[in-house]
Amino acid sequence: MAEDKNTAKKVEYSSKDLEEVLNRIVRAKTNVSRRYIDEILEKIQDRNRAYFLIKSAAEMKAKELAETAGDLFKARHHEVMAETYRSIAERSFAE
Repeated sequence: MAEDKNTAKKVEYSSKDLEEVLNRIVRAKTNVSRRYIDEILEKIQDRNRAYFLIKSAAEMKAKELAETAGDLFKARHHEVMAETYRSIAERSFAE
């Protein structure tokens, strides 16, 4: 039993009412945490995708440099690596 200070009368709370209030509070906190975690995971995914695309671009540049130098073996190696990074980015992080 609690006393309401505004009306100066006694108000009874059942354990079920208190349980319901606590459950609402817990659910609200859980939803906030889920949204925060979802945002963080989305940022991680975006950065990982960017990483693989940057690596792909760097390998393509290395391929061009190897071709210019006349090293076809290294050029092919860099081409395969660029395709691998691009494929990872496309398959893993497709929207």
